[in-house]
Amino acid sequence: TLPDNVTISDFIKTLLDDADAAAARATLQIPAASESVAGLAELATQAEVDAGTDDARIVTPKKLADYAEHRGMKNLLINGCMRVAQRAASQTLDHTPRYGPCDRWVAYWNSASGVTPGAQFQSYSADVEMWTTLSLGGLTCTQTNTLYAGQRIEARNSQCLIRANDHGGVSIQFKLWHNFGSAVDVYIAVATANSVDVFSAVTSRYVSSAISCPSDNWSTIKAEGIDIGTTNIDKGVFVYVSIDTPVCSGKNVYLADAQLEIGPKCTTIEKRSYEYELALCQRYYEKSFPQLTAPAQNAGQIGAYYTTQIVPAGYQEVFPVFYKVTKRTTPTITLYNPSAANGEIRNDTWSTDWSSSTALNVSGDSCFIVSGVSPVGSGFGNLTCFHWKADAEL
Repeated sequence: TLPDNVTISDFIKTLLDDADAAAARATLQIPAASESVAGLAELATQAEVDAGTDDARIVTPKKLADYAEHRGMKNLLINGCMRVAQRAASQTLDHTPRYGPCDRWVAYWNSASGVTPGAQFQSYSADVEMWTTLSLGGLTCTQTNTLYAGQRIEARNSQCLIRANDHGGVSIQFKLWHNFGSAVDVYIAVATANSVDVFSAVTSRYVSSAISCPSDNWSTIKAEGIDIGTTNIDKGVFVYVSIDTPVCSGKNVYLADAQLEIGPKCTTIEKRSYEYELALCQRYYEKSFPQLTAPAQNAGQIGAYYTTQIVPAGYQEVFPVFYKVTKRTTPTITLYNPSAANGEIRNDTWSTDWSSSTALNVSGDSCFIVSGVSPVGSGFGNLTCFHWKADAEL
């Protein structure tokens, strides 16, 4: 309250009544501040900072810090651009959830009825940010069905979503292409694991309204600023798209540029380096084979684990193998013979095989031990090799 002996002019009264910077600028006849013009500007709210779309308001250091604290890795989906494909070969697509060649992505039909198995593979398109897509091909079903594709996020990473609503919720986007011949309804959905990192039973937390996607065109589908709650978020989260499919034969769906982020709006796709994305994927799946070689018996020696024999023929020897990346949990190990159709260690000096070759997970998530019995005729200093893969997927 002003003292009795103080009065203000009508001009100042008008300025005090102005609700925002635009009105104040009009009253004072001062231009809007910009990179090249001195003028009057308005401070951004936290919601405007989080949205990241306003280029006129000013950001304060505190609001910038609050924004940055939840953006350490903006895209919480690993391999969202589908670039890493360690399994290398196509994988079966039917009603059983399976990981395809694009690391971390799982796809399956809702019902087995009328389905002829198709395939998951990686392909390329100039119409997406990073050129690579998850391709679901040979889609054949004699009745209407639902196709799912998504990513399971482990509990250690999903925990950061518990406070997402403090920053405007979560936003999810995908690019999708199909050739079913007419528009199909697509939904973005989120579910949580009922037990920590166990996705055999999940509870739905969010399903978008139907998004109509035309045939033979790329569509960008989004769910922005959604509230997925906090219940069981710390047990693991499944983010996926659900596609209502018509009766079809030999059709295809491509998915690309997937992103899950904290905030009220979908922003530009985060582009991470290939080597960084690969390391993130190797927490769940790693192999000794070259990146473009599918794990298989008798697939060649490039990349194989090599060592020298230090025991006489007919004796057991063990070989420690250390992972490039610490695994999510103790993985399942599969051994491969580089030069024969069996899972035995190979004596490369004499082109013979060891026996009783076994992988032992005695060291959990950091390394494993391979044990075997050296072949007849072998000896000290013989070259020995084998391939392996470690699977710690959810």
